[in-house]
Amino acid sequence: MKKSAVFSIVCALAAILLSVPLAAQPLDFRMEVFIPSNLRARVGDTIAIPIRVRNLSVSAQRMVVENFSFSFRFNPTVLIPLSSSRPRFYDTLFAANNLVEMNMTVPMNNRQLRDNDLIIEIPMVVCLGDVEITELSIDRSALINYTFRVKPVGMDPFPIPIASVISGLLTVEDARWNNLLLTVNANANQLSMTIAPNPIQNSSRIDIGIGTLPLQPALGNPALVLYGITGRDVVTIPVNFMGRNTLSLPLPLARLPRGTYFVRFTYGSFSITRMIMVE
Repeated sequence: MKKSAVFSIVCALAAILLSVPLAAQPLDFRMEVFIPSNLRARVGDTIAIPIRVRNLSVSAQRMVVENFSFSFRFNPTVLIPLSSSRPRFYDTLFAANNLVEMNMTVPMNNRQLRDNDLIIEIPMVVCLGDVEITELSIDRSALINYTFRVKPVGMDPFPIPIASVISGLLTVEDARWNNLLLTVNANANQLSMTIAPNPIQNSSRIDIGIGTLPLQPALGNPALVLYGITGRDVVTIPVNFMGRNTLSLPLPLARLPRGTYFVRFTYGSFSITRMIMVE
């Protein structure tokens, strides 16, 4: 076969390949989204929780990103999001096991990403809590919950799931809050506390259990205190476990302004905390 014929065939094949839309070709769009595990703060500090990307494939670095959608989870008795003057772009959902899930969509404004680029910093306040270390995670239960909406040149944008997600840890260095030393409770699972409904509009009840701990007054007198997010006690609620290991009582809401509060139950060296929202 003559060289000119071979060249003609090669050109024809190249023209066919170039005519195939980019969307029909496989895209090696991979990256990791991660939250650093070296975050440290003291109770009362304001901290910006960073969400970053790394290990981007070549395709991921070449595309521009319209927005980033994900679900961020954290322990609400350790962290609480700060209100902001910027437009609100998340909805907060209360999840099980004292977790809050924050569904977010972050506009990226057709930005190209590089290794270790910052997607967003979420402003939080380190608050009461019964733990000194808390996990910060992005929900990995379904890929659709965390996607980038990317836009290759000359194409309509489309979503691509993130390859992997790395959770982070926040270490609370100084557990002093309102001049009281609050340390991790190895046996806190002895206690239980349920508040329903929550968020609260008109009324709510608190159900408390002391598990297999000895009955009052073996460990002293139990205390139930309602706190504001600044660490000041708002209301002390009388409790009496005499002869019982469970207790249900109304939550006093009279003249309580709308906002976020914490209810902390203490019995001897054991304690448990829950966050409530008054609407």
